[in-house]
Amino acid sequence: MFPDLDGQPYQRILDPDTVAEMVRTVTPPDQLATAMQTASRRTFAIDSAPPLTLTLHTVGADWHVLHMAWHHIIGDGWSMRPLLADLATAYTARRDQRAPGWAELPVQYADYTLAA
Repeated sequence: MFPDLDGQPYQRILDPDTVAEMVRTVTPPDQLATAMQTASRRTFAIDSAPPLTLTLHTVGADWHVLHMAWHHIIGDGWSMRPLLADLATAYTARRDQRAPGWAELPVQYADYTLAA
């Protein structure tokens, strides 16, 4: 979140378990495109809520669609490729009933932003 303190926004890092609640919904196939367009048009109140929304649409027994939307303050086109690669790694591992093999990061993003 990016609350305001005396007219200046600042970054407030949330506990990972509270960052974004995933909405789970059953969405008929003929309503999926409209549901995703509606979700894409939501606005963010970045001063009071996480700048990220996640919606998992169950379209059929073996058909699920994850819709992710985030404010440009936390991600852009450059960050999308590694995020989607990590998501694919996690999905594949969980599908195969194993934990993903993440490499330890040399620096956390929050540390990087403080040094920049």
